Amino acid sequence: MHPIQPTIQIVIPIYKSDLSDLEFFSINHSLQILTKYPVVFAHPKSLSLSYYKSNFQRASFVGFDDSYFTSVSAYNQLCYNKDFYLPFINSDRILLLQPDAIVIKDDLEYWSLENYDYIGSPECIVCHYDLSPFPPFSELKFFAPVVLNGLNGGLSLRNPKAFIKVISEYIALTSAFQSYAGGVGEDIFFSVLGRVSKEFKTPNEVTASEFALTGDFSGWSKFNNGKFPMGFHRWYANEADKSHVLGILAKLSSLAS
Repeated sequence: MHPIQPTIQIVIPIYKSDLSDLEFFSINHSLQILTKYPVVFAHPKSLSLSYYKSNFQRASFVGFDDSYFTSVSAYNQLCYNKDFYLPFINSDRILLLQPDAIVIKDDLEYWSLENYDYIGSPECIVCHYDLSPFPPFSELKFFAPVVLNGLNGGLSLRNPKAFIKVISEYIALTSAFQSYAGGVGEDIFFSVLGRVSKEFKTPNEVTASEFALTGDFSGWSKFNNGKFPMGFHRWYANEADKSHVLGILAKLSSLAS
């Protein structure tokens, strides 16, 4: 018996009236791979959408308050907000695809059926978070700091129902992360929740590296014996990573022809 096919939407956050050449290439290529799924652009309510309607005719659009798109910190606040996930509540998963991310193969059903609530590429940093000042962790005098690399949100698969629920699981913790210095990166916050939530499930960073990458592409490629992930975030941030991804795309193109 085959499992029930999960419902998945592609959600692309935008904040400007058009895309750069590399952003357009990234999104256009990704959507050519992900032809089976509905596409939604999440945008400031006042943004002119004529460029997107002309270039991405299968897409629909969901507007949010303009204030959420004025900076990276403001966008983080949107992702902390339950209202961001409510338009997608009837989908099993959303793939959050930022314009600087690219998908090279369609593994969405596989990852959706793995039953993780949040999957993103492993960050190439080490984060330490002491949760002991915040209830209910403050009741546990021995509770050790959470140490993790974290899962990047730029190309990430999310369970909308689980996100809405987990935002309220530890109210004091959510408030602290959301307010500290304009907001700790929402993707790191949800990575921390994956370690301490009673229900919210995330993979470890090694498993996540087979889903997507956001840095040290050649190192992860060697680690995974040359296996390609589903996609890459910030793939043209430096020439080495850009060359790595373009080489993979050329190889896949030659195999398909």
